[in-house]
Amino acid sequence: MTKLIRAIIKYSLWPASLMILGKIAGLVIAVIFYKLTIYSTNEVEGLFSYQLLFTTDSDTLLANSVSNFTMLALLFLGYLYFSVKYFLSSSIANNPKTIVKLVRMNLIGLIIGNNYSFLKSFIWSAYMISACLISLIASLNGNSYSWIGLISFIIILGCVWGLIKSFEIESSKIYPENNKILY
Repeated sequence: MTKLIRAIIKYSLWPASLMILGKIAGLVIAVIFYKLTIYSTNEVEGLFSYQLLFTTDSDTLLANSVSNFTMLALLFLGYLYFSVKYFLSSSIANNPKTIVKLVRMNLIGLIIGNNYSFLKSFIWSAYMISACLISLIASLNGNSYSWIGLISFIIILGCVWGLIKSFEIESSKIYPENNKILY
């Protein structure tokens, strides 16, 4: 296995885990807090023959909405944390004042000892965008509340913008502007 594939698998573990954990936690939250009735069936044949079903369509809509929102919230918190760390660590090369500000706010631990790359940024963005697309499609199909679809669309725009900015940061390291060399 190549180093790139190993790195992709390694960097994908956290966002994939948060995505699955958020979806499952959302279903558990919906069932417990809203006291939804759930039952199982084994009518479908094939690989995924065991199904969990809700009694009414409104219960299914509520459970899908809560699970989509929980998945988005968990993944967004991880994405936001990583993005802040990535942009702070890349800002240090351009602006030494950033280090002084981080030391004054006692946040220097955010960037020390961590190597952030465009690959990590791309993977987190890809997972965030795919989770948002899942929620957006569910909202468009009527399987989730429309406001969750709107939030998903806004997050997609923000993730694409962040991915473009991180690409600009990485490309400016390779092709510096105005004969300025970045380390």
